Amino acid sequence: MDMAVRIPGGLRWFFNFSGWEPTKPEIMRAFAAIQEEEKTRIHQFRYQADAKASLVGRLMLRRAATLLLQPPNTNIQQLNNNIQSETNSTSIHSNAIRFGRTDRGRPFIENVCGVELNVSHAGSLTVLAAQTCADKHLQLGIDVMPLKDSRVERLDEFFRLMRRQFTDAEWDTILGHPSDQTRLASFYRHWSLKESYVKAVGTGLNIDLRTINFVTHSPTSAVHTVTDTEVWVEGVTKDWVFEESLLDDHVISVASSPSCQHSSMVWAEMKISDILPEEKDLLHEMSQQDWELFSQKTKLKPF
Repeated sequence: MDMAVRIPGGLRWFFNFSGWEPTKPEIMRAFAAIQEEEKTRIHQFRYQADAKASLVGRLMLRRAATLLLQPPNTNIQQLNNNIQSETNSTSIHSNAIRFGRTDRGRPFIENVCGVELNVSHAGSLTVLAAQTCADKHLQLGIDVMPLKDSRVERLDEFFRLMRRQFTDAEWDTILGHPSDQTRLASFYRHWSLKESYVKAVGTGLNIDLRTINFVTHSPTSAVHTVTDTEVWVEGVTKDWVFEESLLDDHVISVASSPSCQHSSMVWAEMKISDILPEEKDLLHEMSQQDWELFSQKTKLKPF
């Protein structure tokens, strides 16, 4: 079935999966809402935290797609503010949407042009950026990183191992901060920027990251989104937009190509009730096995 994007706009969502203690009905319904290959992949995770993070990401992708493929004259801002608002009978339903993956694992909606969706998860958050644009060449990427990491015992040794991931100018910025805590936060800010960009352009991390140089002009803020960071690629400045936000001690970077410029968007916190489809919109019958496989996973990660 061919679907055309009918709503201009975008979405910025986050979900704190560490605070979600899923019930049996929630898990069974969630797995019944996603495609079979997605279920198989998530069931292979060892830890419940990883399974929850990935499962939430798949549910958010589907919910975002249903909103961005609504009928004409639908108010996307109103839908974003009230995710569970009623839509008319011609709305796209979750079970009508089919996701594919690029050869690098990036999700996309099959038979749809002009919409980009991307998810990321780390720490305790799963985040989503979605954007529609008349230009079918729109590129969008998102990455999230916690600002603290208990696994880093010796910062100097950690930075030595990661030396080849940043340019000399970026290291000057990172190491110019006054404390270990702020240096580590700056490191993860730069890492999030790089990851969002390479996800957007689709190259993956197999390129030399020192060919990409970020110049930050403003500190990140928990109050407003920073959008004045510049990127230089192989010595040439690129007219990309980077939305950087702080949420729950995580830094989030959204990279979008210049083909579809827009103002930065407000982040909306999702709950499981916001992203679970109605039972009539599920892809499969709910299965007890999905709950059993999830319950068998190790609940707490050792790191």
